[in-house]
Amino acid sequence: MAALSRFPAMVANSREVAWAPPAGTGKLQTQAQLRDAALAPAVLQVLEARGCNDVDAVKRLSSATLEQMGVPPRYRDALAAALSAPALPRPPSISAAFDSGNIEVKDVACGTDDAHTFTLKIRPDAYTHGTDKTAHFQWFHFRASGVRGKKCTFVLENAGDASYPEGWEDYKTVASYDREDWFRIAATEYEGGKLSWTLTPERDSIWFAYFAPYSWERHERLVAELGAGLGTHTSIGETLEGRPLDLLTFGDGPLQIWATARQHPGESMAATG
Repeated sequence: MAALSRFPAMVANSREVAWAPPAGTGKLQTQAQLRDAALAPAVLQVLEARGCNDVDAVKRLSSATLEQMGVPPRYRDALAAALSAPALPRPPSISAAFDSGNIEVKDVACGTDDAHTFTLKIRPDAYTHGTDKTAHFQWFHFRASGVRGKKCTFVLENAGDASYPEGWEDYKTVASYDREDWFRIAATEYEGGKLSWTLTPERDSIWFAYFAPYSWERHERLVAELGAGLGTHTSIGETLEGRPLDLLTFGDGPLQIWATARQHPGESMAATG
C-alpha cells in the first residue's frame, strides 16, 4: 500500500504519472491540473486525519465524504491512481547556502542517459566594487545533491573574467564527500574562458571549492584556543559584514612580527596558513 506520506513526492512529479481522466472531469485533462486542484496539501492533511493512508481506503470513500473533505468526487479515481504510482527520483540540485558558499546557477541540463551538465557562474565578492570599481571574484564553493552514480559536468562560464584568470592554468578543482577530506578532480580543464570538470560521484552529495575551505566556526575555535592559553586576544574592529577583526598577540621582546590572513573576502582557505 502506498502511504499518504509519499504524496509530496508524487505531487511534485504529478506530470509524470500516467492516468486516464475519469468520466465527467470536464476541463481536467492533465496531471498538472490534478495537482493544483485535487492534491492540495490541505486536502492531503484531511485525508490523513481521516485515516485514509492507503489506496483502498481512498477508493472506499463515498462521494459525500469526499465533498465534505473538499475533494471533488470526480477526482477520486485519479487520486487513487496518484497514490499507487511510484515516487519518481528528485532532480539534481545545487546549493551554496552555507558558510563561504558561493555560486550562481545558470542552467541544469539532465540527460536521459544519466548524464547531467551544470552551467554555473562565480558570484562576485561583496563590497569590493567600491574599492577599485571592480567586481572581484575567484572563490567558489557549492554542493551538488542527487548525483550519485550520474556522470556530471560542471562548467564555470565566467572563470575567464575572474580577478586572476592565470590561476586557472593547470588548476584542479577540489572536492569532498564529508567536508573534511578533500581531493583534486583530475578531469579539470580551462579553455575558452570556462573552467569545467567531470566526474561520477560515489555518493548522493558532493562539495566543490576553489581550495579546501577554512570555515568561520573553525576560525572561532582557533581564536578561543589560542586566546585562552598561548597568547592574548583582542578585537580591533569589524569587517564590512560586522564580523570581528581578531588580534592575537604572542610573546614579547624588541622584534615585532605582524602576520595577517584572509584580508580578502574571497579567500576562505587563506586562514589555513
